[in-house]
Amino acid sequence: MSRWKFGSTDPKSPPLVNSRIVCQLPLQAPADTSDSRPVMPISVHVMFQFGGGEGYSGPWFQYERKFEQEVYSAGRDIVGRYANYYTQRGARDAIRLVIAGVFDRFPRLKIYFAENQIGWIPHWLEQADSIYERNHKWAVELLGLKSLARLPSEYVREHCYWGFQNNPVGVQMRHLIGVEHVMWSSDFPHTETDWPNSRRTIEHSFKDVPERERHQMLAKNAVEFFHLG
Repeated sequence: MSRWKFGSTDPKSPPLVNSRIVCQLPLQAPADTSDSRPVMPISVHVMFQFGGGEGYSGPWFQYERKFEQEVYSAGRDIVGRYANYYTQRGARDAIRLVIAGVFDRFPRLKIYFAENQIGWIPHWLEQADSIYERNHKWAVELLGLKSLARLPSEYVREHCYWGFQNNPVGVQMRHLIGVEHVMWSSDFPHTETDWPNSRRTIEHSFKDVPERERHQMLAKNAVEFFHLG
């Protein structure tokens, strides 16, 4: 992970993202991907550009090939356009990591997007697959994108974890996301917290949830992700 550089704008360096959140393709993975040591957990506070990049207008992706004309009414930054469809907060960053092939090059990578709420995720994943299947062939030909080995939703379900606070609808959707990939948090001391009434919020969000799954989302997932056990 020491090769990952954040904030670089040098196109010859191998950053995952620079300070303006442009995903770049030539990030190189280590030669040995069979290493059994624990992977350093990566935690994102909401999204890559949270607190500074909300007004950024693009581009959202660096392509292998430039195409100067408008492409099928999708502009010249197809990933930038569709990464923002049906998304909330960290979703646009997750989908750009998928399209850039980061999870193919780092098959053991896990990344946690905190404070995103989760009720919207199943719909977003459904539409992400639909958009990819309709558009990836011409994007490969005209923009030099690499075809994915799997659908976007499959990468997200394997590699991405999501944080939520007071989100009863999201808890109801947990099996469409993956119970092992969502984590509750209090967000203390920020304004979204319900502290000192966190237990009341938990009871509200986790009503009728089996004890095993409740424990998983409240504690076990975090212990395993952050190697706390």
